[in-house]
Amino acid sequence: MKVCHMIGVDLPDGDLKESFNYTSATEDNDWPTESACPGFKTTNKDFFELCVPLHNRVLEVMAHGLNIEDPLFFVKRHAQPSRACLRSLFYPSLDDVTVKDQQVRCSEHSDYGGITMLFHQVPGLERHRVFLDGTPAERSQSRQSIVFFGNPNEEAVIDCTDNSNKYPPITCRDYLDQKYSATHQ
Repeated sequence: MKVCHMIGVDLPDGDLKESFNYTSATEDNDWPTESACPGFKTTNKDFFELCVPLHNRVLEVMAHGLNIEDPLFFVKRHAQPSRACLRSLFYPSLDDVTVKDQQVRCSEHSDYGGITMLFHQVPGLERHRVFLDGTPAERSQSRQSIVFFGNPNEEAVIDCTDNSNKYPPITCRDYLDQKYSATHQ
């Protein structure tokens, strides 16, 4: 199972969370076994497939709002195989955890892709970070959220839609690889 303990850029201690990332390129051996986690693989794959059309609709609305001639301009650049990712996040109970000074559930960050859809039962994300819960009752509860990161096809060229050339064109693969490298140095 891919479990990621993300490290905050300015924080000496890891975030208080676990995560599992699913993409269309996730290999079968990356999943927990069905006996250990019944329905996990099917549920993640099914939810990913439900997110794609919603994500594409948001992209269409964006194109319309930006007065782009082709309403599918962004959707076409997000065609499979894309770098879209479904991340399941688990924030465990803090009952048996020694929280270090300035430690948070999810450190300050920005998302790299075009569209991020957050699904959660309990609010928590504030200004691109998740703070520790306030009351003792809230801190004793575990929490879960799911995030769909909509990223373009790896070969899609990201450039200025207004033809300003303010930023040099770059492929999605190169852009994301640069961002991941800078984050996880």
